[in-house]
Amino acid sequence: MSNANCHGANLQDADLSDAMLDGTDFTDANCKDANFDRASLTMSNLTGAYLAGAVLVGSDCYEANFTDADLSDADLSDASLESSNFTRAKLVSHLPNANLDCADLSHATLTGAVLVDALLSYADLTRAALHRANLAGSDLSEATLKEASLKEADLSGANLEHAILEGADLEGANLAGANLQHAKLERANLAGANLEGANLKDASVSGTNFDGAIGYQN
Repeated sequence: MSNANCHGANLQDADLSDAMLDGTDFTDANCKDANFDRASLTMSNLTGAYLAGAVLVGSDCYEANFTDADLSDADLSDASLESSNFTRAKLVSHLPNANLDCADLSHATLTGAVLVDALLSYADLTRAALHRANLAGSDLSEATLKEASLKEADLSGANLEHAILEGADLEGANLAGANLQHAKLERANLAGANLEGANLKDASVSGTNFDGAIGYQN
């Protein structure tokens, strides 16, 4: 079924587990509650697709295009999403252990998303909404989070080495034990954040707000 045309198709509740769907066009398709477990979707086009409640556990979505897609309550645990495009996508989803290295998540909505131990190195999260997201233990090294909203997010034990967090809102975020070496935190808001045991060696903090931050030593 690779390179198939499913543009606007109704695939609600479809079982596509283990399917080979590389390069398939799912633009504006209805894939609500569809099962894509372990499916191969490399370089597929899912622009504007409705994937609420879909299951993509262990799927291979390398360089897939999810621009403007709705993945609310979708399960992408252990999925390979390297270099995929999630620009403006709604990803209020379950993504533990997912590989999102080099993915474009700019302007995406990830409010409350579960990204425990996810790989996000070199990912673009510019202006992404990550309010109360769980990113504990995730790898965000070299990631771009300019002006991202991370209020009350859990980043405990996360690796943010060399991450760009200029203008990011981390008010009340949990950064206990996080690695922020060489991170760019200019003009970021860390008011009330938990920085107990966090490593801020050589981080850039010009104009950063640390009011009420726990464990911060100037």
